Parts: sequence; structure tokens; C-alpha cells
Amino acid sequence: MEKEDLNRILENLYFQYQPIVNIKSGEIYGYEALIRGFDTLGFKNPHQLFDYAYKNGFIFHLDIKLREKAIYEFSENFKMGQRLFFNLDSRIILSKDHKNGETLKILENLKIPSKMMVFEVSERFSLSEELIQRVFLYYKEQGFEIALDDFGVGSVCLEAIYKLSPDYLKIDGFFIEDFNKDFIKKEIVYSLSELCRKLNIKVIAEKIETKEDIYMLEEVEISLGQGYYIKKPSQLDKQEKLQLNVQLKRSKSEDVSYIKKYIKESITLYMDDSATTLMEILNKNGKDLKPIIILDKKGHPLSVISFKKMASILNNSIYMNLYFSRKDKLVSDLK
Repeated sequence: MEKEDLNRILENLYFQYQPIVNIKSGEIYGYEALIRGFDTLGFKNPHQLFDYAYKNGFIFHLDIKLREKAIYEFSENFKMGQRLFFNLDSRIILSKDHKNGETLKILENLKIPSKMMVFEVSERFSLSEELIQRVFLYYKEQGFEIALDDFGVGSVCLEAIYKLSPDYLKIDGFFIEDFNKDFIKKEIVYSLSELCRKLNIKVIAEKIETKEDIYMLEEVEISLGQGYYIKKPSQLDKQEKLQLNVQLKRSKSEDVSYIKKYIKESITLYMDDSATTLMEILNKNGKDLKPIIILDKKGHPLSVISFKKMASILNNSIYMNLYFSRKDKLVSDLK
């Protein structure tokens, strides 16, 4: 019965692929394989499908058959140097039908190095810390790369970076959505980018849905991204590079428009404004911190005090007293 159930499920499942792109060059770095057809089987999402397979004891057989299908469909893309990102259900290592080395055999038949396949792992399941580490080690020892998925929400936190040492960090779409308008999200994403650069972890931004998101990723120095703005999941297309290059170019007029919008949405002060005036403005806008643009007497922008700078000031009571309690202090003293 289990074999018949497995075959029935496999007959209805197929993959669509969403590109992960270098937003600076337009080069396609890889694709994420996304399961489709689960709804025809009565499942609301892939998680429900794999929950069913896990409970009925054939989760590994289902997973390995899907891996094999995706790998063979992706064989030509491997030759172009593109990586295949594949979502991994960590529970397969607990399955009674689990076998070691099956994925390596499939790749070896096609003469594909294991490093070209990236397993995406999240901590969605209530698995022990020891088991999650075991899964990471198991696949890394075989030469596969590992991506920590859904980072920033739920239990996927900084502790996971420390203990699991992933090759990739996929920032959850919550932090990318509208982060061109949200300075707190921007600073969080930028800080993650800086941390990962020091730890030699590649960062991928998920759910890029607007042109403005692309431009903001350049500002926070993240080069890899995926989302509907770049391309929706679809069948593999070898001619996508040129299309993406065209999409990701920013015109000079757009640059000017962005700068005007940035100034409009920021707090503007003049060089000779007093620190007490600045404090009044900060108290008034404290729940919605924005960059402060310093203007000269003619209203021309001279410099910007970033959200990060303002946050450090507001979190330091001594600093605040030094600069905001004295009437002789000016905005220009904030360096």
C-alpha cells in the first residue's frame, strides 16, 4: 500500500524553478526547485505533503525520488555553473527507509560535483539541536553546501549561525518586504550582511517584489536575491540572463527620483539649528526614526546622520546629556 501511495503522489508532483540572481551583474547564480502539484493530492502546501509521508514511513523514498527528478532536469544548468537549491526536510534522517549516499550516486552518474547542490534547511520542525547539527554535518561531509532558510523569523536566529556555520543565509521575506521604506528593517539587513561577510557566509535576500528592493539591496551590500520581481517560479529557461540584465539596470532619472524621495521622507535640519531643537524633533519622531539630512543656509544637503548613528545616541544617556542638555550645542557638533 505504501508503494502504491508513493507512486500515486510522485505521478502528480512536478517542479518549477525560481532563479537566484547576482543583482549587480544579472548573472544567474542558481535556481531553487519548488514542488508543485501537491494541491491536486489534497495538500495545502508541501509541508503537509511531507508531514503525511513522514507519518506513513516513506519520507526518504519520496524525497530521494524528487531529488533525482530535479537533478536530471537541472543537468544542463549544472554545466553552466549554476547551483541547484533544494529544500530539505530534516526529518528524513530519522526515517526508517533512510539510506546513506543516495544523492551522491545520482550526481556521480552525471559527473556533477556535490558542491553544486545546495540543501536549504530551516528549523520549522521541533527537532533537537543535536539532530539539526547532525543533519548539517552529514551533508557537509559529503561536500554539499548548506543554506539556512527563513532566517530572522521563529527559531531561526543568530545562535543557528554560530552552531551550524551555514554556507548561505537566506533572509526571510519579512525583512525584505518594504524595507526600502523601513529604516529599522534596512539596518537589520545591513548588519546581517556585514556579519556574514566577516564569517564568509553568502547572503540571499528572498521575496524581492519591487525595483526599489533591488536598489536597496545594493545599498546594504547584498548581491544575491530572488523573488517575483526578478522572475516567478517557472520551467527552466536558458535565455534568462539577457532579460534579467535589462530588468536590473537603473537609469539616471531613477537615481535622481530616488534621491528626491529619500530627502522627502527624511528629517531635514539646518547646520545652525540648536541641539535642543534637535531633541524636540527626535522626541516627536521617536517612534518612527528616520535619517536626518543636514542642510546649509540655502537648503542644499551637506550630510546625513544615519538611523544607526541616531540609535547609538538615543541608547547612550551620557551622550544624550552631553549633546542635548546644553543650549550652545549645534547640529553640526554631531560627528
